[in-house]
Amino acid sequence: AVVSTQSTGEVKGMCTDVQEASNCLLNNGAFLKFLEVVLTVGNMMNASVNTKKTSHSFKLTQTLPLLSNVRSQHDRTFTLLDFIVLECVRISGNVDCLSFVKEFEVLHSASQASSI
Repeated sequence: AVVSTQSTGEVKGMCTDVQEASNCLLNNGAFLKFLEVVLTVGNMMNASVNTKKTSHSFKLTQTLPLLSNVRSQHDRTFTLLDFIVLECVRISGNVDCLSFVKEFEVLHSASQASSI
């Protein structure tokens, strides 16, 4: 049996944080557009490998951390994340498409709940 030192109130607070974070992610149009661009760019990159298959989803925990690791062959300081950010700005016409970053402060407290 696992013994927890957390009170019921603490656990309820953590659950509330996780719920707020989930709502923040699911209801944020700018973030969903960002993910759409990530998916589109991924499909474009895969098109040269397999022209018949396109993805309709990807695993956030596997894909998002890699965006800053994939680098341009011509400029090793330019990452796939840099490209995606520029594409989001180009598509929307302004930097407001990246405003979701400021709205995700609640995610930090929700990430602490992962130890439940």
